[in-house]
Amino acid sequence: MSTALQDSIVILGAIKGLMESDLKLIRRYKQDEELKFSISIKMIIDIYSIMNKWKRFNTYARDDLRVRETMKIVKPAIDRIKKWRGIEGMRNTMLAHGFRDDNKNGKITCLKKRYFDAEVPKSYAEIMLLSEYCVYICATVICRHKNTDHAVELEKEYDCKENLAEITTMKELEDYVNELRQYMFSIDPELEHCFEGK
Repeated sequence: MSTALQDSIVILGAIKGLMESDLKLIRRYKQDEELKFSISIKMIIDIYSIMNKWKRFNTYARDDLRVRETMKIVKPAIDRIKKWRGIEGMRNTMLAHGFRDDNKNGKITCLKKRYFDAEVPKSYAEIMLLSEYCVYICATVICRHKNTDHAVELEKEYDCKENLAEITTMKELEDYVNELRQYMFSIDPELEHCFEGK
């Protein structure tokens, strides 16, 4: 059975991998404004996830000197991310909950409050910097706290292979999309003009 700290390390490792991929994509396609916008939105969600996990990591520091030392090492990165106090509100309304504000009984969120006037990063460079900081935070935690004695047990515990049928080629992707389109348009032919060029 894994400990809460080991669970956190596994989660940080998974998020770190996603963030590294996002950073590579945004650098590779830096001229593509639509892609940068989409990836930066995902990055903000992941930044929030890291900070949410970091709150839990703080609880481990009470009884663990090494955790406290790790927190000191990454403090400048954490402080930079924490200065953007509106990330949680933006994530919880605009990004992860379809522009709905659960604090207001699911009403449409106020963009002025959650984005335009909020303390949230708006430049791609700042979002990328925060993501890089998150990668460094995760790598530091993993390097300092992954106990190799438990590595095999962790791998066994988190080996959750599911045999889901999935497509693997672009041809299959096109076939499934065309199948869905045919089905939809057979029910409502007027929809087809809405999807022209798609």
